[in-house]
Amino acid sequence: MEYLILNEESLPFASQTECDNNLLSFLSVVAAAFDNRFEAVRVSDAFDPGWYQIRLADNYYLRNWLEKQDKTYQSRVKSLIDKTSCPRIPEHDHAALEQFELSDFFLSGTESRMPSLGAAVILNKISVSFKSSGCWEVAEIRLLQRQLRKNGELTDRHCLVRNCSTVRHWKQHFRGIAEQRKNNCRKGQVFWAGRQAEFPNLIFCRQSKRNFLNLSVSDALFNRLWENLTLLNNHIESSNSDAELRELSNLDFTDESDSVKTNKKLGRYRMFTLPDGSRKFFGLHIKNFPASFRLHFLPDYQNRCVYIGYFGKHLPTGRER
Repeated sequence: MEYLILNEESLPFASQTECDNNLLSFLSVVAAAFDNRFEAVRVSDAFDPGWYQIRLADNYYLRNWLEKQDKTYQSRVKSLIDKTSCPRIPEHDHAALEQFELSDFFLSGTESRMPSLGAAVILNKISVSFKSSGCWEVAEIRLLQRQLRKNGELTDRHCLVRNCSTVRHWKQHFRGIAEQRKNNCRKGQVFWAGRQAEFPNLIFCRQSKRNFLNLSVSDALFNRLWENLTLLNNHIESSNSDAELRELSNLDFTDESDSVKTNKKLGRYRMFTLPDGSRKFFGLHIKNFPASFRLHFLPDYQNRCVYIGYFGKHLPTGRER
């Protein structure tokens, strides 16, 4: 499960005004993470998981801030509350817990303890901070970890924690996460298991399962496949025709020729079964792949989805000898 670690030490703000000017940035980061399949913000046992009693500034609590907001931000806060988890380090992660208990983390160059950021380092997670100070308005925060070894020796090491206090920071870190997700899907079984999470607007027909389970292609071909599937997934919601989809996605796709459409033998190669059991002709295909690979698909503009029928070598056209 992917989650954020709340930098609890980034509260409170110096004043109510500073809080009002910067709290939306925090909520925007959290919303962006949730939109990209992050499932929770983890906090310590001492942090109020209900949030409403959290002190944002002197004599100023989250409930006070919410009273001045419209339903959009009230809804964002409710989503945040629903996805708040504690304790900060999952109880089943015994190795992380042991390391955390034997360590102190300090903001580099200071004596300020940073347990929340320390947990993010140990867990290799991204921290999310409030913009309450300039030291949190960076994409990486330098810490000093002082750890007690089993032999009784104290050792110091410097470390960096990935941090977000703005959406710009989030996008910077998410590029690496997205790349890792893609690389994980190089294995066909992982790709097939995660296809709906990665491409929620694409529906893979059952005949295509073998194509993707048996993926064994070059990096260049896989990267092009991932890019094309992403473009289809991202632009089908805004398209009402093949022309619009082609323009918005900038994808190089064409329909089959009349000679293929009217040839029953060739047409059978391009017939695929939809989830409702009906069989459709998938004439549209993307052809900008290395090694003459093709991706055959069928857009459903009414339901804002794309059916994926086939990925592999160029299907027969009758020109082969």
